[in-house]
Amino acid sequence: MPDDFVEQTRAPDNAGGDVPEEEPPNPVLYRIARRRFVAAVIAGGILGTLAFGWMVSRGTFDLTEWQKVGYFYDAQTESWLDGHWDIEQKVLGIEAFTVDDKSYMYQGPLPAILRLPVFAITDSLYGRLTAISMLLAFVVAVTFAGRLLWRLRNIIRPRAPVGNGEIAFTAFFMFVLGGGSSLLYTASRAWVYHEAILWGVALSIAAFEAILAFFQKPSPGKLAWAAFFTSGAMLCASRSGSVRWPHSDCSPSGLPSPGCERTCAAIRTSCVDGATGLRGSHRGRSPGIPATSSVPPLCASCRSFCTRR
Repeated sequence: MPDDFVEQTRAPDNAGGDVPEEEPPNPVLYRIARRRFVAAVIAGGILGTLAFGWMVSRGTFDLTEWQKVGYFYDAQTESWLDGHWDIEQKVLGIEAFTVDDKSYMYQGPLPAILRLPVFAITDSLYGRLTAISMLLAFVVAVTFAGRLLWRLRNIIRPRAPVGNGEIAFTAFFMFVLGGGSSLLYTASRAWVYHEAILWGVALSIAAFEAILAFFQKPSPGKLAWAAFFTSGAMLCASRSGSVRWPHSDCSPSGLPSPGCERTCAAIRTSCVDGATGLRGSHRGRSPGIPATSSVPPLCASCRSFCTRR
């Protein structure tokens, strides 16, 4: 992280001495607030998941129905189990690209990787796993969205109690996230294109939450999770996982409201505190950190090489 970014976001010193540290939140009140918040997230998430499940199954809740253009990943998984990467051209149709008279699909391989344990046991679900996979991706997206929301709340207002109004709004937000956003649109049809998008979105949200957790309290384990989720997002679709962080010197006039400016400042300050501690405590001591950081771009490069050579 650039030094000028740290200097711009560091809190100024008082004229009379050091800035007093804020007292940590009361552990008992913190657990109560978290329990109430989690209950609201679960309630809203369940309603959103029901709406998604109804839509993706066309109102039947039968998630194992055979899907047209929903078997590309199944065919890829079977090809791997047979010891090769290419797929029969008649399976992919116009979606295939050919190299040396062999056909390949351009979708990212992660959803096919997730199918490996199933097809290692049985092939009876060929063409019937797309809706299940999409629902699982949706649950991952909603779960990590809730985790991210709680983490951001702890940065902005850690000692504030969770009132009834916040509970209602949080539950409504989680429902709208699943039942009123573009995530629900992807449930309009269970096929490989929407499946790739859903997993890319879900793992991108998970990666952002893990990255924020790492910057708050750096550790090799948190960085490994961040690298894992980021790599997974990049292995879903070409643009998944490519999230642009707001520029450090953006002016207040470029933000929608003063509230957004304060929120961004709080997040940046929290991240800078973690990054400063990281440089002081891990520099020269943990070679696994730079090694782990290189995993996501390496995965993206390998995927681009394999699909665009």
